[in-house]
Amino acid sequence: MTIMTMTMKGRYINPFTDFGFKKIFGSEVNKDLLIACLNSLLPDDAVIIAGLSLLPLNFEPSPLP
Repeated sequence: MTIMTMTMKGRYINPFTDFGFKKIFGSEVNKDLLIACLNSLLPDDAVIIAGLSLLPLNFEPSPLP
């Protein structure tokens, strides 16, 4: 197992795919993991993300006017 994969019942999830990213970071259970990941990507002088709201995984944005 490498750092880039996560074991789940003997299967691997690729976090670089849409499915894998949503499976790992798209649940309320792992919201703190998503916040930590986003904060690690921000520059040191950026405002720290303290909380966020997850949209449903089947969310469809409305088209621009």
